Amino acid sequence: MPLQKLATFAESSVYLCMTLEEFLKMLGCLPKECIAVRGDGAGTCIETTRAFIRICKHFGFNAEPLAVSCAVVNDNWSVGVGFDESKFTPEAVQILQAPKAANGHLVVWLPEHRVLIDPTLHATASRPQHGLVIGAMVRVTVPPEFDAGDACSFGDGSVTITYQRSDWDGWRFSHAWQGDKAANKSYSNMIIAGLEQLTPSS
Repeated sequence: MPLQKLATFAESSVYLCMTLEEFLKMLGCLPKECIAVRGDGAGTCIETTRAFIRICKHFGFNAEPLAVSCAVVNDNWSVGVGFDESKFTPEAVQILQAPKAANGHLVVWLPEHRVLIDPTLHATASRPQHGLVIGAMVRVTVPPEFDAGDACSFGDGSVTITYQRSDWDGWRFSHAWQGDKAANKSYSNMIIAGLEQLTPSS
């Protein structure tokens, strides 16, 4: 094994004993103002997902990009992110009254664990003036029906979030996905350094 690969393995193997539950709990401790790469601007979900895929892999969890449609709803308001009515169930379409927040949305997918991590939904879809507030990091386990195209909803009693797979592939060709690797790596390293301070001691 080349020395560089050996050093990389030795560095990352420290975290192989971390459970998924511990890792997701750590992600939930990140202040939401430091998560999104560029606030709530166009493409921020792509850049941030790109960085968090690297972060997940650093801590030993295989991760992939996943395009989704998302509906965020409370009693007063609703926001569609990457919303395509043809892809949603009639029930989800009915509750969406507000204009689209974005044409596409990208999240982190942990295929072996069926976990969806959405680092930027709070920046894209929160509407505090309407009482619609999303926590810093959405982390949910989805049922097998999600793979078949079903919309899956999660909520805390005040806000309901509905996700569904999307065939949007515009992210693949965007500058947010392909450009400025050094800056994206620097951002992910900053998050990794912060998370390492929270790493459960062995």
